[in-house]
Amino acid sequence: MAPTGRRRAALVLTALTATAFAPPTIQPTRRVALNAKVKTKKKKKTAKSTGGFGAAPKKTTLTDEEKEARAIRGAVRDATTALEEVRDQEGEAQAWLKLGAVLVRGGEFSEAERVFAAGAEKFDDEMLSAAEMTYRGHSLSYHRGPCAEWTNAVEFDEWVVGGPEQIEDHRTVSWKPEEPRAFASKSPLIPKDECDRVIALCEKRAEEMGGWQKARHAQAATTDMNVKDVPEILEWFNSRLKSTLFPMLASRFPDKIKDAADIRAHDAFIVKYDMEGQRSLPLHVDESAFSFTIALNDMSDYEGGGTRFERARRPGSSDPWKEEVLNADAGGVVAFAGKARHGGMQITAGTRYIIPLFCFVDENRSGKAPGYV
Repeated sequence: MAPTGRRRAALVLTALTATAFAPPTIQPTRRVALNAKVKTKKKKKTAKSTGGFGAAPKKTTLTDEEKEARAIRGAVRDATTALEEVRDQEGEAQAWLKLGAVLVRGGEFSEAERVFAAGAEKFDDEMLSAAEMTYRGHSLSYHRGPCAEWTNAVEFDEWVVGGPEQIEDHRTVSWKPEEPRAFASKSPLIPKDECDRVIALCEKRAEEMGGWQKARHAQAATTDMNVKDVPEILEWFNSRLKSTLFPMLASRFPDKIKDAADIRAHDAFIVKYDMEGQRSLPLHVDESAFSFTIALNDMSDYEGGGTRFERARRPGSSDPWKEEVLNADAGGVVAFAGKARHGGMQITAGTRYIIPLFCFVDENRSGKAPGYV
């Protein structure tokens, strides 16, 4: 089983640090730059005459975008060559880790995810399993592929979140200051009867298993239950990802998500807030590009609650940043940039049920289709 929590994070950090690896066994006849480009001495070129006293031609200055593109092409070339070298070498788990690390540094996140997964399948290696879980999560359990078009007429309340500083990137998704958004639906996306059925299935499952889980998350612990562990809920949830949730998310962030088919669910679980157990969730940032909470019951069923953003204000406003709490009734959602600092507002009475969903975009910075390595 793959390690979780802080242990997994430490393993992956080690995996992506170049000094963590012994050099893989690679034939010396091939030059492969796995960690950095090897500097080679170039012959000094004699300037060609341009008709002006033999003056050398002017050097072309590359833009930052061109420099980045060149670096990415180099990393992709080096990683692809490395794969050819280690493909048939049994027992070279570190070579797979190193290859994945090269791809991560080059921004080829979809390829890194697939390399870590292939290595973990090939070798019984804790670090490969940790890297696979970090980059892929539980996405294979959830809908992947074509989605319905977003044609819903639901309106959303929009906020700028995260404050004036630039928030952290996630894979290929980056944010300029004041660009991150949070959207709260003003009406349900999912019928209330479906939400009621999910709650009933969860409580039945909890009774059979001796209670709700309370120790799955090291950073922000919740009283919860994995969506993927309840077959009836998983089937329903995947149907809603395809027909409603992924299309909605793509429609809210069109500059960041080219196609709803590229969205992946890293993790999803049902959370229960009540007066006997968990009442709130501390401020934190998610390990996702986009997050959202799906409300399973109405706000009239409890007091307090909602997704609390540390700093928010209206788009285009010059008002001071302030804390803002967004919420929705059963079937509604609050969708936002996962790296914006947020938490769960404390409830003071009743019971609140939600499904937090954590998503990433399956793409490479080079623009190449996932799976080419």
